[in-house]
Amino acid sequence: EASTVRQISTEGGVEPVWCPCGELFWRHGNRWMSVVVRTQPALSWDPPQFVFQTDFIDTEGRSYDVSSDGKRLLVVKRAEPYERSRIYLVTNWMEKVLRR
Repeated sequence: EASTVRQISTEGGVEPVWCPCGELFWRHGNRWMSVVVRTQPALSWDPPQFVFQTDFIDTEGRSYDVSSDGKRLLVVKRAEPYERSRIYLVTNWMEKVLRR
């Protein structure tokens, strides 16, 4: 049986995921791309389309998933860091407590 190998991505990518809806999704850095793939009457696909971009937590294995209808990508987003405007450093605090 002969096999056919074709490159679909134009800029490379990782973590390809087939969606039951007929789309192939993959990640390129923090950008997600997709193409609609057809097998009839012959193997063909549309040009890659940008889906969305976000900061995310890159986990072992696949770092995202696609809903069965291809309308949602599920990604663990990186939490926004909590920023404080000031840090207070209290020295000799035990002496102040004991004086009371």
